[in-house]
Amino acid sequence: RHHSSVRHATLSMLSRVIRSAPRVLVPSFSALPRGPLSISSTRPVASSLRSAVPARAMAHSHSHSHSHRAPPKKLTHDNMNEQVRNSEYAVRGELVIRATKHQEAIEKGDKSLPFNELIYCNIGNPQQLKQKPITFFRQVISLCENPDLLESKYVNEMFPADVVSRARALLSSISGGTGAYSGSQGVPAIVQNVAKYIKERDGHDADPSNTFLTDGASVGVQRILRLLIRDEKDGIMIPIPQYPLYSATIALYGGSQVGYYLDEGNDWAMNVKELDRALKAARLRGVECRALAVINPGNPTGQVMERKNMEEVIKFCHDNHLLLL
Repeated sequence: RHHSSVRHATLSMLSRVIRSAPRVLVPSFSALPRGPLSISSTRPVASSLRSAVPARAMAHSHSHSHSHRAPPKKLTHDNMNEQVRNSEYAVRGELVIRATKHQEAIEKGDKSLPFNELIYCNIGNPQQLKQKPITFFRQVISLCENPDLLESKYVNEMFPADVVSRARALLSSISGGTGAYSGSQGVPAIVQNVAKYIKERDGHDADPSNTFLTDGASVGVQRILRLLIRDEKDGIMIPIPQYPLYSATIALYGGSQVGYYLDEGNDWAMNVKELDRALKAARLRGVECRALAVINPGNPTGQVMERKNMEEVIKFCHDNHLLLL
């Protein structure tokens, strides 16, 4: 502790000398002697400082060179995580970037383009195509976000009775109201309702403790793939064509994409023979398929699977020990 205090006092003294002396290079503390510093030396501070600064640095100080070499950047495109660099998300890619530039030009009054409006079809965004949103959800959210409206004597005139009833039920089950952090699986009361709905819909028990709510399907997909992928030897079977969330996330997590082709001649249906071909091809190159991703209704193909086809796919996953997504 004594040596540490002496070292700190000596460094503070050196710092004051450096700040007061003209044309003196300020050294980094790494250039100073390591270990305990002695205060019994009779050498002048300036002399000690010169001996502590590397000769190369002193030469640079005396030359007064104006060419300062910038330190290398800690984060660039070349030295970033390779998995991030290799991931591609086409729905936000080059076409969208180009479209955005055209949109900006149109808004600034550019008349050189052969069109005056853009319709973005890269993502499923019905409201952008002027489809009216489902009113019930937004009305319930508005009351939950501003519960003072529920105390208004006009609330039943402004909102339907089922909206008011649902908002009151939700607020009574959410401690602190909306906007506060909830449990990692979601608000317990809502999770229980979701599990109850799944049981009624599918005729199979659904355990609320095994039910997780996510802010969109994409987050759910990403979490599952994060659990499945350990390294490049882990493969995820995905349809071709597919929504690029899957290929981008697989690349981001360092896994291997195993594509299976949909049957275009049969309304883009899934073919179990094609699944088997893709699975065997992956195994030949040393990739262990851990899951099969099914997009139904198809995106971007739009097909809806028939029950028989669903049963075939489920049996395929069971026989080959694949997690069905």
